[in-house]
Amino acid sequence: TVCSSDLLHLTYRAVGSSTGMLEFVNDVNDFGSGDIPMTATRYNESKAAGVAPVHIPVALGGVAIFHNIPKDKLPASGDIVMDGCTLAKVFSGKITKWDDPQILSQNQ
Repeated sequence: TVCSSDLLHLTYRAVGSSTGMLEFVNDVNDFGSGDIPMTATRYNESKAAGVAPVHIPVALGGVAIFHNIPKDKLPASGDIVMDGCTLAKVFSGKITKWDDPQILSQNQ
């Protein structure tokens, strides 16, 4: 273990995952954090340039789903229920309407 009593100055710039990765690869910064891992291409380019990135998963992020379904069309609970597979179909565009049978079947 190495310890130091020297002051260490860090700055954080909220530039987004892609910009942060490019800056890391181009030796602008020494570390970064983002919502997505590097692509295999960018990772391999980094290694070829002498930079060995290490991906360390440290957190999970939540996603809020917003809707504009009229209140009288909602289930009695007032909530929309979707399992992960149904939500994935919404995000991928396979389900595009709130009255899709798959959504309706989960909200009886």
